[in-house]
Amino acid sequence: MTFNPHHILEAGDTSIRDLKKRDDTLPMLQTALQESRHNGDKSAEATLLNNIALFLDNSEEAFHYYLKALDIQRELGNSSGEAVVLANIASACAKIAAPQKGMPYAQDSLQIAQAVGNLHYQVVALNLLGLLTRQLGRHQQALPFCEQAYALATQSANKLDQINTLAFMAQLYMVTRDPQKAIAMYDQALTIVRKTEYRLIEFDLMTQRIYVYVERLKDFEKAVAYHQESIAFAEKLGEADALALAYSSYAETLRQLGKDHLNEALLYAKKGHDTLTSNNLTHDRGGRAVELYALQVTRLYALRDNWLYKIFPFLR
Repeated sequence: MTFNPHHILEAGDTSIRDLKKRDDTLPMLQTALQESRHNGDKSAEATLLNNIALFLDNSEEAFHYYLKALDIQRELGNSSGEAVVLANIASACAKIAAPQKGMPYAQDSLQIAQAVGNLHYQVVALNLLGLLTRQLGRHQQALPFCEQAYALATQSANKLDQINTLAFMAQLYMVTRDPQKAIAMYDQALTIVRKTEYRLIEFDLMTQRIYVYVERLKDFEKAVAYHQESIAFAEKLGEADALALAYSSYAETLRQLGKDHLNEALLYAKKGHDTLTSNNLTHDRGGRAVELYALQVTRLYALRDNWLYKIFPFLR
């Protein structure tokens, strides 16, 4: 496996998930970084510092690498590279719920992207501004950023820009208590993604749409139908973490349907747990650990077998 030392990765890059599965990714990037320094290749050094930071999971060390990369990009006068690093820093801040810290980086990224006329970088920065604004609790003010992002995304050849923006708008509509608009956004995103090769993103969108039907619309009939579609899709996809999530989320919906569905809920919760453990995975696509699957199984057993529950079902 080799890396192009001049290929700068973005936080939303679809290749990162697979690269993170490999134990040798980070050591190889660090070796390439040392080589770039030995060769005096500042451009490669900046790129590799940024790429390494993406694999350090938003730690203090990751921010240290990002800031080093940012300094070199500015030294080289590489505006596009600077915009990417700024956006990655803003994204890292969003992941640790530090919107005040991330906002200036997103704003600077947008300003540079506008100056160089790069639509993709503008979309990324606008969506980040929307996300950080939402984290500040200003949900209604976040939506215009996404609307601007989508208007630009429709002009871009990058379909992921449209898909990601629609998905984020759907999440905003969830927060602002407009689930029908959220469903419309997810449906539109799914229509687009099904014309691309991004099957895992399609699965994620299907999962997120189910959540709206369960938690906001309480339309369990549609939710169950979409769960079954999601499970069949994940089984065909052959991705263990996706399949585990499909099983587990279906188990949770069945639990909400009541005591008559607890045995089936338990079956799917165990399937989710067993799928993860048999594949030596510690987390599913939603970031939940194996221990939480075990807890879900235990809880379902307790619900099914507890005599208090049988006598007083409202305690469920």
